Amino acid sequence: MKKRDRKTPATAFNNRQTPSSISLRASSIVGDMLFGPQQGYDGSASSSMYAVPAPADAKRKDDSGKKRRSKNNNTSSLSPTTSPNIEGSGVMSKLVRPKDGRPSKNGRRGDEPSSMYLSVWNALKYKVVEKKATPASYLQATRSFMPICVTGIDDFLAAWIVSELLQRGYKVRGTVQSRKDDISRLYEIPNASTNLTVVETSLLTPESCDLAVEGCEYVIHTGTPSSCTVRDPLTESKDPPIHTISSRMHCIVPVMTNFIKACVRARIKKIVLSSSVAALCDSIEPSDVINDLNWNTVSSLEKNPHFLSLKVAEEKAWQLVEQEPKLDMVTICSGTLMGPAICNPSSIAPGNQVLYDLITGQYTALVDLNWALTDVRDCALAHILALEHNDARGRYICVNRTVWLREVVETLSANGYSGRALPFQVGLPNWVARLSSFSCQLGQVGASLYAETAMCTKPSPYQSDRIVDVLGLGFRDVKNTIVESAGDLLKWKYIKPWGEDREASACGCCQAPFNFLRRKHHCRECGVVICGDCSKSRAVVEGLDHPARLCDACVQSSIPALLDLMRAPTSCTKAVKALESLMENAMNHELITRCSGIPILLKALHEEDDDISFHAAGALLALSLDTASALQMVLEGSVLHMLEIDQTTETWRICLQALRNIWKQINRDEFRQMLHSVSRVSSDAAHGPLKSNILLTFVHMMEPRDVECLLKEGLLEVFFAMLKSADPYPRCAGAHAVVRLIPNEYDPDTTIYVPPYNVDDHEELLTLSTLSDIQFLVKGHIAPINAHKIVLFVRNAYFKNMFGSSSTATPKRVIEIDNCTYNVFSMILRFLYTGKLVIDDHSAQDLLRAASFYQVVELQIRIEKFLADRIAIENVVELLCLSNDCRAESLRHACIPFLLRHIHAVVKLPSFEAHREWASQEILLELGNILGPEWYQAYVDMMNHQKPHHAVATISSKPKAIAVPDSSSKRSLVSPMPSSRLLSPLAKPPRTRLPSEESLAEGIC
Repeated sequence: MKKRDRKTPATAFNNRQTPSSISLRASSIVGDMLFGPQQGYDGSASSSMYAVPAPADAKRKDDSGKKRRSKNNNTSSLSPTTSPNIEGSGVMSKLVRPKDGRPSKNGRRGDEPSSMYLSVWNALKYKVVEKKATPASYLQATRSFMPICVTGIDDFLAAWIVSELLQRGYKVRGTVQSRKDDISRLYEIPNASTNLTVVETSLLTPESCDLAVEGCEYVIHTGTPSSCTVRDPLTESKDPPIHTISSRMHCIVPVMTNFIKACVRARIKKIVLSSSVAALCDSIEPSDVINDLNWNTVSSLEKNPHFLSLKVAEEKAWQLVEQEPKLDMVTICSGTLMGPAICNPSSIAPGNQVLYDLITGQYTALVDLNWALTDVRDCALAHILALEHNDARGRYICVNRTVWLREVVETLSANGYSGRALPFQVGLPNWVARLSSFSCQLGQVGASLYAETAMCTKPSPYQSDRIVDVLGLGFRDVKNTIVESAGDLLKWKYIKPWGEDREASACGCCQAPFNFLRRKHHCRECGVVICGDCSKSRAVVEGLDHPARLCDACVQSSIPALLDLMRAPTSCTKAVKALESLMENAMNHELITRCSGIPILLKALHEEDDDISFHAAGALLALSLDTASALQMVLEGSVLHMLEIDQTTETWRICLQALRNIWKQINRDEFRQMLHSVSRVSSDAAHGPLKSNILLTFVHMMEPRDVECLLKEGLLEVFFAMLKSADPYPRCAGAHAVVRLIPNEYDPDTTIYVPPYNVDDHEELLTLSTLSDIQFLVKGHIAPINAHKIVLFVRNAYFKNMFGSSSTATPKRVIEIDNCTYNVFSMILRFLYTGKLVIDDHSAQDLLRAASFYQVVELQIRIEKFLADRIAIENVVELLCLSNDCRAESLRHACIPFLLRHIHAVVKLPSFEAHREWASQEILLELGNILGPEWYQAYVDMMNHQKPHHAVATISSKPKAIAVPDSSSKRSLVSPMPSSRLLSPLAKPPRTRLPSEESLAEGIC
C-alpha cells in the first residue's frame, strides 16, 4: 500500500500510514491495527487485543450520577470486513478496541479473529487512524471550493444531507433519476439558489456515474438507484416492481462498481456511504452486542433479501476502495429512520410507516416489537461530520436507542393522538407478530422482536459510542422524533387532524354546547369536534371500512376537490366513491350541480373501469331522487348517456333505477312545463346541446304516439343535427331515440323478385372470332374481346341505341372500355350471349355498377338480390350508397329497413361517418314514411330550410342533396319510392341517350 501525503490538512484529509510508520509514531497516534486476517500471523501475540466489554453497572457515571456511555471506541478500529463469532453460542459478541492495538515486532497478532469472508478479504490490509483532531484539521466550507456530490437528493435521507450542507455553506451537486422528481422544497433552503446544482442521471452506467461526480472532491452516496434497489417487505407488497428481487440483486454489484470506479477517475478524496445496521446482522437478541466489526452472514434471497442487498452493497464498496489507496471511505450504518421529510414524499418512509399504521388502526394490540431508532436529521448530520473529520475511517453505527411499540403508543397518546385508532394497551404473545398485520414490520431495518427485560440495560444492542466520541454527534430525544414524525404525516396529509374530546365543550361549527342529547363527533377531514346536526354527510375514506362522518364545512370544500381528482386517472376511483357517498345527503346535490359535477359524472359513467362507472351511476341515482337535480340531469343529457350503457352490466341496473326516477318527475305537469320552457330558449341564449337533451329525453320518457307534439318544437331538426354530427356520441344518442319511435310492427317486405331470362345460348358464337364484326378493348388488357353487333343489338337496349343510331355502317370497329375491368365486361357479354351468370362477393359491386351503366336490367336485378342477401351492419351504408348510385331500387328497399333496425350500431361505423349527412336524410325520410303524414310534412319543411348542397352524388364523394318538391306534393305511405313522390337524397336525373356509336368510340364509354 502506497503512502499518501497531503500537505494541506485544512483542505484535505490526513494521509494513510503503513503499520511500520504507526509503530514509529506511537507517541502521537493512539493505536492502529491491520484489517482482516493477514497471512504470517499466529496467536503468539498479546491476547489483550480483544477484551470482553465491562458489565452495564460498571459504566462510568457523571457528576449527576447518571450512567454514561463507555468510551471503548476512541482508538483505531478493526477492519469493517472482519467479524468474529463465538462458537456454539449463536450470539455475536462485541469486540473492544484496546488502548494499544499495535502489532508485535514479529508482525503477528494474538487471538486473530476468524473472517466470515476468507476468500474475499484475505488479502485486504485496512487500517483506520482515528484521533481527535484540532479544529484546523476539519473540512470547512470556507476552504472547500469544489462541490460535494450527493446522490439521490429526492430521497428521505439525502434531502436532509443537502439541507445541512447548504446551511453550512457548501456547494452541492445533487443527482436525481428524473426531472419530474419533486425537489422544489430544497430550493427554499438558504444558499440553494447559488450553491445547489441538480444533475439528472440514473447512476446505472459508467457514463452516468462520471456525469454525477465530475468536478467534485467529496461524495456522499446514499444508496443504489431505485431501479435495482431491493426494498423492504412492506414497500414490496404495496408497489410490486417490474423486475424480480433476484434480478435486482444482481444489479447491485455492477452499479456499485461503476460508481466507485467513477469516483477514482474523478480523483475523489473521500466517499461517505449510507449503509444500515442490516449489514451488521440479520436479527438480534437482548444479550447481543453489535459493533462496527460485525457482518451479516444470515440473510439470503430466501430469508430477508432486503438485508442481503444492503450488506452486499457495502461489502462490494469496501472491496473496491481497498484496491484504490488514494480513496478513503466511511460508512454510516443507521437504524430505523424516522423524522420529518423535506421534499413531498411519494410514499411514506419505512420508519414513519410504523406511526402511520398505529394511528390508522392497523394494530389492535401490543406485541414486543422494537426498533433501533435513528432520527433522519441525526443520520444526515453524521454523514457530514464523517466527511468533515479528516481522520474518520471505517464504519460508524448511527443508532440512538431501542424503542418498543408500547413506548411509541404511549408517546402518541400523550401528544394529541389519544382519540386515534391506537392499539389497546394489552400485550399479545410474540407469536402474533408472525401474523400478516405485524409480519411486514419484522422485515424493516432495525426491527426486532423481544421483550424488554432486566437484561436490556443498554440503550441498544447496536453500539454507537464511537460515532458519539469521535465525530461528536449528539442524538435527539426519541419522543420528540416520534411526535415530529407524526406531525409530518399530518403535514403531508397522510393522516387527518384530530381534535381531543376532553378539550371540546361546544360544537366547532354551530358553537352549540354539548350535552346529553347533543353528542360529540369528529370530522374525519379536519378533526374538529362537532355535533350531529353539523355532520350529516358521510364519505368513503381510505383505510376505513365504512363511510366516515364529515362536517358541513369540509363537505363544501371537498366536493370541488373531488371533482378535480376525478379528472386524473390515478385518483378517479377514490374520488367517485367519495362523491357517491356524499350524494346520499340531499343537501349536497345543489353543490355538485353548481360545480358542474354532472358532466364529470357522465364522463366517468363511460369509463372502461367497471368500478368507476358503477359508482358514478350510484351518484347519479342519488341525484335523480331530488327534483332540482333531476331537472339538471335532464338538461345535461343524463338520460341519453345512461341509455348508452351496456345492458348486461351492473352499471345498467343502477342507471335503470335512475331513469325510473326521472320518468316519475317528467310525468309531473309542472316538471314538463319547466322543460318545455327551457327548450324554447333562443339559440342565442342557449349554450350547448340544451334543446337536444330536453327533446330526446321527452322522446324516451313519453309514449311514442304522444311524441308527435314535439315536431313543432323542432324534433326532426334535432334528429338531423345529431345524426350528422362528427362526434359519435350525438349520433348514438339520436339513433337511440329513432329506435324508440319505430313501431314494433314495422317489418316491410324486402323480397326481390327475379324474373326469368330465357334466351338462346350463343356461347359458341362468343368464342368464335371469325364472324365477329366488333371488338372491345378493355383498359389494362391487351387482347380485345370479340363480339357481334347483331346479338348485342337484339339483347341489350344500350347497344341497340349505340348501333341502331349509327349513320354509317362499318364492317368492324374497335371500342375502348375504361369504366370496368376485363373480367366484369366479359361477364356482361357472357350473360347477354348465354343468360348464364356466376356472381362472387369480390366482383358483385363492380358488376352491379357496370350492369347499371350498360342497362342490363336482367343482370342488375340478379346482382341486387345477391347483395341483398348479404346485407350486414358493416356494409349496409356502403350498399345503400351503391344502390343510390346505380338506381338499384330493390337493393335500396332492402337496405333501409335493415339500417333502421340496427341504426344504433351502424352510426358508430366509419362508413356512416363518411356519409353521415345524406344517410341521415335517408333515415328521417323513411321515418316520415313510417310515422304518417305529419312526420313526412315535417321532413319536407325541414329540407326546405336546409342550405343547398353542391356535392356531386358519386361513390367517391358525398351524394347530392335531395331535391324537395313544393308543399302541395303528397307522398304515399304504401310505396316508399313512387315516381311522383319525394325522391331519395341520392336520387339522380334520368340518363340521356347516347347520340351515336362514334361518340362511344371517342371515349365516352
